[in-house]
Amino acid sequence: KAAAKMLVLLQALELTDLWKHPGLNFEKLHGLIEPGTGHQLYSLRVTASARAVTCLLSGPTLVLVSLHVQHEKAYRKR
Repeated sequence: KAAAKMLVLLQALELTDLWKHPGLNFEKLHGLIEPGTGHQLYSLRVTASARAVTCLLSGPTLVLVSLHVQHEKAYRKR
């Protein structure tokens, strides 16, 4: 349910608004890249404990890479 709400919100935001949005807490995951494409990974807050890992393509297009119920596990290198 929370992930669906986040996706609806993301569709309404411009990239500049996404960076500033206090609830989503969009941030670069320093040192983490998507292994298949080499794109930089970013984190988005879904709930207080859940995070989405995304990458940002040109356009700008935000691609959902994974969802993590426990946010600490979202930042582990694979």
